[in-house]
Amino acid sequence: MYGAFNRETGNLSGYAWLTVFDTYANFNVLKTDPKDERLAINAAIVYKIIGDFDRRLREGFFIVDGERSISHETAFQDYLEKYFDFRKAYCELNVIYKPVMNAVVKSLFPIRKLLNRFDNNKALHSVNAVLKMEEIRRGI
Repeated sequence: MYGAFNRETGNLSGYAWLTVFDTYANFNVLKTDPKDERLAINAAIVYKIIGDFDRRLREGFFIVDGERSISHETAFQDYLEKYFDFRKAYCELNVIYKPVMNAVVKSLFPIRKLLNRFDNNKALHSVNAVLKMEEIRRGI
């Protein structure tokens, strides 16, 4: 567990919680008070974490930021790559649908681009996320 405090107020401005395993550490949570983000709280926390794991990182240990969300865009992974030399680790996406869902995905897949135009609709947003995963799974 890591925390960053505002020097002026003494209040907790952000924190990170990692689970450490033999060969890697997993970021479970990294939260920052939005009004303190301009103070580079995320950078300070990540910098401290990398410093604490420096020796192990040089020996093949790695820190996992987590999975990329299909339905919620974030630039945090890009930020970690740009400023802290994180890298992407690609994997194969395996999806198994229930028979009814399989039929729905197959029928909607050809019109996914049309449905994507209405992504601001909450129900369609979830459908579009499934169709995006299907697109990734198919390698399109």
